[in-house]
Amino acid sequence: MDASKATLAEYRSFIADPQRCGVWSLRLELSEKDISSLIEALNLQNDLSYLRRRWHSYRFWTYSGSRESVDNRPPIIIPRLFAYLRVTIPKKERDGLPGLSLTKRTTNVGMLRFPVSRAFSFLENLLTLPPRLGTAKKEVLSRAAALYKEHFAHCRIALVPENPSKADFISTDPLVYFQVMEELPICIRFLSPCESTLNALQHLLEALSGRNFAAELTKVFSPENTLMEMYLPMLQLTRLTEVLKDRTAARNVKQALEEADEERFIHAIRAVGIATEELLVEIYETYLREKAPEAPLGNLINELQTRLQEIVLGAKSIRDNPLAGTRKQIGKLIEEEKKKRRPNKSLIELAEQLQKNVIPSLDSIKAIIDDNLTITAKTQKIALFPSYVQRCLSELVVLRNRVSHRVERGTSVASVGYVDTAVALRDFLVVAKWWENERTSINYKASRKTIIQETVKRSKIAESEPEAEV
Repeated sequence: MDASKATLAEYRSFIADPQRCGVWSLRLELSEKDISSLIEALNLQNDLSYLRRRWHSYRFWTYSGSRESVDNRPPIIIPRLFAYLRVTIPKKERDGLPGLSLTKRTTNVGMLRFPVSRAFSFLENLLTLPPRLGTAKKEVLSRAAALYKEHFAHCRIALVPENPSKADFISTDPLVYFQVMEELPICIRFLSPCESTLNALQHLLEALSGRNFAAELTKVFSPENTLMEMYLPMLQLTRLTEVLKDRTAARNVKQALEEADEERFIHAIRAVGIATEELLVEIYETYLREKAPEAPLGNLINELQTRLQEIVLGAKSIRDNPLAGTRKQIGKLIEEEKKKRRPNKSLIELAEQLQKNVIPSLDSIKAIIDDNLTITAKTQKIALFPSYVQRCLSELVVLRNRVSHRVERGTSVASVGYVDTAVALRDFLVVAKWWENERTSINYKASRKTIIQETVKRSKIAESEPEAEV
């Protein structure tokens, strides 16, 4: 398998299940001498001074409406290094490369106010190519120029929405994606789904400095935000036809990605929610062979579960009521006791109380239990979906409900954001991929009850297996 196919396989594994796959983390420790050399070589003295003056930890309003204290200083060394290394490429070749900046607009910062917007402007300044390089700088940069040209010359750079302390580096050809977070003056941290990408970055920086760094290579599986901040760029780098076979589902994902790219996260999640409802309607009508109700996602899931229970366990039927026989027996006992020469009045009164008060109360309780399918069938719940699919559906219901109110397209503000959008898309892809695989296994000639039971069996088997690879 060649390098690009191997990289694509790693991306697809991550898209299928970020939590199970994780991402590689490379932490490079830099000495004060290393930092000073880089600052001088990249003319970062003024930029660093500006950061120290203006970018202290500050408090800001998040999308969820809470106020937090966060140090969101953007990375400066790696973005500026890539700008300077770009200049080492001959101008004729350089003119054929994509622009360094991926920022197409002023970010829609909503309630994050001016600090985030300021970070985006600061990045644009960092990525401005120097008009020329001095001899000493050319000599320093030439040590890493070949590695840069081979692996990273096509990379474009953008700050992570809602978290400008991280920058995305993205290239479609060759396929490259990594994130940078600078914890100066101690270290620089890189995150990528591909270990080979991090190895190339380490070699580039060591070639530039002329020495080996203290490096720590680990794999990260949490927190979820760290993983999901990388999800949308990787999904955009992967052709949707390689992720989903169903054109309608792929088109819905594309629409949500376009909304997310414009930072209209409410509309992106709403698009995912509508796509999930369409998918559930197809599942409902395939298994039940009847028209699905026009209902929101949560109601549709509940109705599907109710109908599955009725079909597999049988519709409610009128069964013999044992209390009716008890009532007759008590009545017979009362009549026989009254015929005696010396009837037991206390026994008759007790029997009459049982017949008139206790038996009707028990009858009412039984009727309530019989009418409540969730109680009578609780031990036989029909688990049509594997647990990982059910978990994704539950998350989608929550997110869908959070964006269900009508809002203006251009000015909408709600407690959802970039990571929520990534979670919604991940959940939809899991459900859509499960259905793509499952519908090829259905025996359409069988009865409704049979195909439901067969799907339940397959779902039980899938409980202990890894989620299907996208």
